[in-house]
Amino acid sequence: MARAIGPVKIKQYSLCSPDELERGTAKLAADLRSGSFDSVKAAYDSEGGDYAFLIGRTEG
Repeated sequence: MARAIGPVKIKQYSLCSPDELERGTAKLAADLRSGSFDSVKAAYDSEGGDYAFLIGRTEG
Protein backbone atom coordinates (compact mmCIF):
# COMPACT_ATOMS: atom_id res chain seq x y z
CA MET A 1 0.00 0.00 0.00
CA ALA A 2 1.33 3.43 -0.94
CA ARG A 3 1.96 6.01 1.75
CA ALA A 4 1.16 9.67 1.43
CA ILE A 5 4.10 11.76 0.35
CA GLY A 6 4.58 15.13 1.96
CA PRO A 7 6.95 18.01 1.31
CA VAL A 8 10.53 17.71 2.44
CA LYS A 9 11.83 20.87 4.02
CA ILE A 10 15.49 21.70 3.58
CA LYS A 11 16.28 25.25 4.63
CA GLN A 12 19.56 25.86 2.80
CA TYR A 13 19.02 24.02 -0.47
CA SER A 14 16.15 23.61 -2.87
CA LEU A 15 16.03 21.31 -5.90
CA CYS A 16 12.60 22.62 -6.94
CA SER A 17 10.02 25.23 -6.07
CA PRO A 18 7.26 24.45 -3.55
CA ASP A 19 4.76 24.46 -6.45
CA GLU A 20 6.85 21.94 -8.43
CA LEU A 21 7.11 19.74 -5.35
CA GLU A 22 3.36 19.86 -4.76
CA ARG A 23 2.53 19.06 -8.39
CA GLY A 24 5.17 16.33 -8.58
CA THR A 25 4.10 14.56 -5.41
CA ALA A 26 0.43 14.77 -6.45
CA LYS A 27 1.30 13.21 -9.84
CA LEU A 28 3.40 10.49 -8.17
CA ALA A 29 0.58 9.68 -5.73
CA ALA A 30 -1.89 9.41 -8.64
CA ASP A 31 0.52 7.18 -10.59
CA LEU A 32 1.00 4.94 -7.55
CA ARG A 33 -2.76 4.63 -7.05
CA SER A 34 -3.46 3.87 -10.71
CA GLY A 35 -0.58 1.41 -11.10
CA SER A 36 1.01 3.34 -13.97
CA PHE A 37 4.15 3.87 -11.89
CA ASP A 38 4.96 0.17 -12.22
CA SER A 39 5.32 0.35 -16.01
CA VAL A 40 7.49 3.47 -15.79
CA LYS A 41 9.67 1.83 -13.14
CA ALA A 42 10.07 -1.30 -15.27
CA ALA A 43 11.31 0.82 -18.17
CA TYR A 44 14.19 2.06 -16.00
CA ASP A 45 15.27 -1.17 -14.33
CA SER A 46 19.02 -1.17 -13.84
CA GLU A 47 21.56 -3.73 -12.78
CA GLY A 48 23.48 -0.84 -11.23
CA GLY A 49 21.10 -0.36 -8.31
CA ASP A 50 18.39 2.02 -7.20
CA TYR A 51 20.42 5.06 -6.18
CA ALA A 52 21.04 8.32 -8.00
CA PHE A 53 23.91 10.53 -6.97
CA LEU A 54 23.78 14.29 -7.43
CA ILE A 55 26.92 16.37 -7.35
CA GLY A 56 26.42 20.06 -6.64
CA ARG A 57 29.04 22.66 -7.34
CA THR A 58 29.03 26.37 -6.73
CA GLU A 59 30.40 28.81 -9.24
CA GLY A 60 32.83 31.45 -8.20
